[in-house]
Amino acid sequence: MEDIKILLVEDEANLLKLTSLMLEKAGFKVIQAENGAKGVEVALKENPDIVITDLIMPEKNGFELCKELRKSETMSKVPIIVLTAMGDEFNKITAFDAGADDYLTKPFNMDELKARIQSLLRRTKSS
Repeated sequence: MEDIKILLVEDEANLLKLTSLMLEKAGFKVIQAENGAKGVEVALKENPDIVITDLIMPEKNGFELCKELRKSETMSKVPIIVLTAMGDEFNKITAFDAGADDYLTKPFNMDELKARIQSLLRRTKSS
């Protein structure tokens, strides 16, 4: 799994650090961005295998990040998981409409997140 590069976009510093450590412990390479604008910039530069993003962030929210990445030739097919405290149906539907592939609410279980990552990667690697 070391060759799997994950971009984690999260504005809450403690959660960014903790989630990154857990993903690295699971064998993933993690690159970080602390807001949506930086997330788009890093994604276009680093070409991650998967993007995990919060929704509510400064400069550019997760919906905008999804839309921008879907417009990019290099990032249009890269899986995006929304990881957020916003668990209502409206935000879920809006995230999927913006281009998200999966949606997980905080607090979350790390084993479930890993399973979702693996599932999305299986689908994208086989297509």
